[in-house]
Amino acid sequence: MISLTLTTLSISIDSEAALNIFRVKGNVKVKSSSGVSKDAKRRDTVTKKDVLTIPQGGNVEILNSDNRRIFSSIEHGTMTVQELIDKANKDAQAITRKTNTGLGDAIADNAKLKRSSFASTGVSVHTANAIIHAPIDLPDGVSYLEYLRRMKNGNEYDDDNDVILIRRNIDYDDETFNFAVFNTLDFPLYFNIIDQTSDRDLELYFQDNPIAIPKTQTIVEEYRYLVPDEEVGHILIASDQEFTESDVKKLLDPDYEPKADFYFSLIR
Repeated sequence: MISLTLTTLSISIDSEAALNIFRVKGNVKVKSSSGVSKDAKRRDTVTKKDVLTIPQGGNVEILNSDNRRIFSSIEHGTMTVQELIDKANKDAQAITRKTNTGLGDAIADNAKLKRSSFASTGVSVHTANAIIHAPIDLPDGVSYLEYLRRMKNGNEYDDDNDVILIRRNIDYDDETFNFAVFNTLDFPLYFNIIDQTSDRDLELYFQDNPIAIPKTQTIVEEYRYLVPDEEVGHILIASDQEFTESDVKKLLDPDYEPKADFYFSLIR
């Protein structure tokens, strides 16, 4: 079994992000920083400092309206909203790491596989060096990742050449979803998600990069999101090597030459 060294990615909750109660089970109480206590109700706005009291058998889910992620409590007792979010992040990270560790053998078996049709740097196309031979004509001074971030909603995205695909695995009962990724290659890929927008700072959605095993769909069940009301884009970033948020930000530079292969896809 190969030993994996996993890089922790910091996922912060913006101080201005709107936090709302998404679902409540049981007699959950919310106490504000001013000392006012009330019953927790769906759609109520809360702050990170508000204190939750969750009874035995109760549950509360918090929605971050910025990235539409849902954080669920799995313990009863008294905790702040921030403590609930931190615990949910820690639990999700632990699941990803456990899953990745279990895939260590697959990574070891495929570590020496090299693709003849994929150069040492690449985007999600089936021919040569995709940073040079991008699937579209890039404007001068714009990287492919930056091009995807700037793509307007009305512009059609062609994923015919993508080697790693993304979709939303939707639970229509509550209109939530998990990201699902299909790796068409014959070796594992690390992956992560960013918002498809150039209007805000680039941030990775997952604390650790999950692994997409070859020729298989991978559903990231440890992270759950609310289905957007309008067209919202997400960019999938994948590589055969571990990468960090800093590595992804470097890909915005059209002159940057990464040492690892990178592949992209887009869903809206």
